[in-house]
Amino acid sequence: MSATISTHIRICFLLFPVLVATQVSHAGEFDGLNEASGVNLTLDEGFGARQSAMAVAFPAFQRDADAVANAPAFMNDVDDFNFSTSHVEKFGEAKFDHFAFLFPFEANSTLGLGLSRYGVSDIDLSPEGTNPSFASPSEVFSLADYQLVGAFARRWRGFDLGLNMNFLYRHLDQDGIGMRADGMAAYTWDGRYRVSTLMRGLVPSTVSWESGYAEYEAPEMYLGGAARFPAPYFYGTLEAAWQSEGMFHRTARSAVELNADRAWDEPGRFLKSSNLGAEFLFDFGLAVRVGLNEFSSESFASVSTLGIGYNWRHVLGLDYAFIPHPDQLSSHHLSLQFTPTFPKFKGRDFRYRNSPRPQPAFTPAEPRPDATGPEQEEETPEPESVNPVIPAPGAAEAPAKAASQPAQTGSGPDQQEIAPAKPALPPKPAQAEPAELIETDEEGQ
Repeated sequence: MSATISTHIRICFLLFPVLVATQVSHAGEFDGLNEASGVNLTLDEGFGARQSAMAVAFPAFQRDADAVANAPAFMNDVDDFNFSTSHVEKFGEAKFDHFAFLFPFEANSTLGLGLSRYGVSDIDLSPEGTNPSFASPSEVFSLADYQLVGAFARRWRGFDLGLNMNFLYRHLDQDGIGMRADGMAAYTWDGRYRVSTLMRGLVPSTVSWESGYAEYEAPEMYLGGAARFPAPYFYGTLEAAWQSEGMFHRTARSAVELNADRAWDEPGRFLKSSNLGAEFLFDFGLAVRVGLNEFSSESFASVSTLGIGYNWRHVLGLDYAFIPHPDQLSSHHLSLQFTPTFPKFKGRDFRYRNSPRPQPAFTPAEPRPDATGPEQEEETPEPESVNPVIPAPGAAEAPAKAASQPAQTGSGPDQQEIAPAKPALPPKPAQAEPAELIETDEEGQ
């Protein structure tokens, strides 16, 4: 069953580039295919407060369904069914909301689905030619970008490959639809170290508008790495992650400076504008996070990020992130994760990596050896009682002499070892009738 599902998924993802190529081939029907930036703002946000607090999107080890949009290859890190949702207040006006679901349908393959909206609602619309400060708005309207994402990931001998397909919808003064596919590859060794690369726009993002105008966003590649360090003395694990900015295009990468150099033109500036994040996860579920959007001493407070989270028994998780901005108001991220654990729904520990599901050492029908219940007491045999035997008159002294001699230890070559006797219950008192018969016999002699 799983092999059939995997085959259908691969066929579908192979057909996506064909659909995009068809759309691009019909660009002649529009005014032209024009390069743009920010075709859909949902593509640049990322899911979840954890990645926002660490200032890195894809290279870190993943633990929930937010990986559907952030890191499609690392969906394989999650071993359970998982739901995640978040709400973001950005710059005091814009809002970003998302919902994601992750389904690990076999040991090394994972499916994911996500939906998000990024927009501003209840904007006042004033009549043309009037002063908005004095005139009452005639109506209100909203602007929003929507994203529907489906993802597939496969793991093979430490290598992780992932692909997600994004269907885009933009609602402005006119509506536009589009799509984009992202590809990701990574390698993990020793379960603690990993390197990864993300190609955004493996199938370039394209959007066509109602007016017939079409635009696209060129592909871009990012590099990343992460490592985990156990810290038993502090009862937790430290994780650090690094992520680069785009390597190919001359776009502004810095939040405090206007520079647009490629990675190979100015390596120093390229590294300076990269992101760095860290998380310390305590064994009892608390997580503390910090990140840097770039290495800049001029505006350290505006490029640093902070966050905190708690996960209750790997069932319910809550995360918060605080994101400052050098020019705009700060942003607040709040996200929630849920792993179902219903008694008849095997949500937790769903995926067992290349090993059979562990079986209990004892079945319910077989009691444990250390059980001390009433059934175990009934099975314990009781020691046999010793019934006294009245010896004959002439042989009464022999048993008494044998009892007074110590038991043989079996130390000699011809002697056999005598096992110690089991403890017996004390003998019952002799009955009166046999004793009277013996006394009568002696008097008769």
